[in-house]
Amino acid sequence: GVLCQPIFAESLSMSFVTLAPNAYAPSHGHAEEQIVLVVEGEVEFEVGGEKHLLSPGMGVVIPPNTLHSARTGVAECKEIDMFSPPRQALRDMAKAQQKTPSSG
Repeated sequence: GVLCQPIFAESLSMSFVTLAPNAYAPSHGHAEEQIVLVVEGEVEFEVGGEKHLLSPGMGVVIPPNTLHSARTGVAECKEIDMFSPPRQALRDMAKAQQKTPSSG
């Protein structure tokens, strides 16, 4: 239920993220600092044990190595995620997808 389209620069990455209705991103942490900005819909982020209900124009900062999760309600949510330094896991995923032959 999560679609991520990353763009990478030298010291920053940005991703256009679409979360399907009733999507859940389980609790996780990473070494990169993250900023989330909601563009459309709503999402509940739990960051370090605190819950934040975000709607368009709202955002949250996720410090490095801080556990966080996200959950949407009945509507789709679109957000922009920024990472500094660029999130290595997303870079690895993008490389793996480029190597996979497309069908159709």
